[in-house]
Amino acid sequence: MKVKRLVPVITLLIIAGVLSVSWAAAPTVYVKNKAIGTGIVTNGNLYVELEKFLRTGGYSWKLNGQVLAITEGGGQGPAVSQVPAQYSYRGNAFNAHTFKMGGKNYVLALNLSGALGLANRFSPSVNAYDFFDISSIPPSREAAEPPRRQDTKGRQNPSRQGHPPRPGKP
Repeated sequence: MKVKRLVPVITLLIIAGVLSVSWAAAPTVYVKNKAIGTGIVTNGNLYVELEKFLRTGGYSWKLNGQVLAITEGGGQGPAVSQVPAQYSYRGNAFNAHTFKMGGKNYVLALNLSGALGLANRFSPSVNAYDFFDISSIPPSREAAEPPRRQDTKGRQNPSRQGHPPRPGKP
């Protein structure tokens, strides 16, 4: 009798566990500060939808044979019907593991973003990956010169101004 009472509780715990694993396995992905949805994590690697990543990042693309040529600007290109064997960007060829699922191409995000010159960070507190152009970060505003030390009366410290101590005074 007690086992029958535990079945709903155990079922609820299993469902809660599956939902928590699903949430952890489906992080939100941002490209240049714009959300593109969730990625797929498999074997610790993040895969993103290829065309969505490129379009959101403002890249254009064209499939030339087996090579997907990526250029800056526009954020558009024809549907990629096959899995590219290789990629190129700014004259540099690179490989990025890609697979087809549900009619869409998914690409290894770190390989693609690195070849496009994008930096990345993962924020575990919000379960999100962010891919961004490091040159878009404004330079820091550091002080050009540190402030000068002052004595307790608000005057410049005389010993710092090159005045020697008076004779007979320590």
